[in-house]
Amino acid sequence: RLFSHLAVANTASDDALDHVLETAIIASKKAGDIILGNAGGAEVMKCKANSRDLLTLIDPLCEKIIRETVLAAFPDHGFLGEEDVPPGKEASAAALDTKLTESDDDWLW
Repeated sequence: RLFSHLAVANTASDDALDHVLETAIIASKKAGDIILGNAGGAEVMKCKANSRDLLTLIDPLCEKIIRETVLAAFPDHGFLGEEDVPPGKEASAAALDTKLTESDDDWLW
């Protein structure tokens, strides 16, 4: 399935790819606004994989606004967020593999 996802990306028109890039920029700016609005600090909700892998109250808010922005522009695309996956590289690899092999989405964010 990964190759089919790459093939779709390789055959996409410049206009389609420009729209993807524009959406990614808009989503990142919205998340950046959330981060800047909380520049004084954010409460740590939990420690995930290790003491450097922290989940703050801001993390799920940023992921939510990115997901909403992407799926509003591309409702037929798939989305796999960091907070959707248990901690650890093995869990991340498994989640990505599952999403790629079990999804009918041609695009995955």
